[in-house]
Amino acid sequence: MRMDFNFNVPSQAQLEAINNVAKPTASDTMAEIHREQWEDWKNRYQSRLIDLANQAQSGELTRKDIQRADQSVTSAFSGQRDSIQKTNSGLGIQPTAQQKESSDRALGLAEASGRVGARNQARIAGEDRDMQILAGGGNIGLGM
Repeated sequence: MRMDFNFNVPSQAQLEAINNVAKPTASDTMAEIHREQWEDWKNRYQSRLIDLANQAQSGELTRKDIQRADQSVTSAFSGQRDSIQKTNSGLGIQPTAQQKESSDRALGLAEASGRVGARNQARIAGEDRDMQILAGGGNIGLGM
């Protein structure tokens, strides 16, 4: 039994037409890759950067930093007050009203001083960060 195979072999003219079709060069391929990467970056990060820039411009980020600094100072001094009370109780010390008032005043002054320092540091760092964001700084912590 004989089988005929019919292969569609292109003619010489068809082969020449195929070979004359413009093939992409390495430059074309790299350009396409860069365009795709740029579109990907815009889709992923551009809206986040715009939101971040708006927050920096409004001062919202700095306000949040100052609030966190306040909370940190409050927490630290609350822990300090508790520690003093536990230490006094553990040692059986009962401070007089005048001693307690003096201790509270000293701790209050230290807390006020710490709060001012923490707020100022947060404000300075926040304003520096906001300026870097608005100026287009590269390493602005996009790990949100």
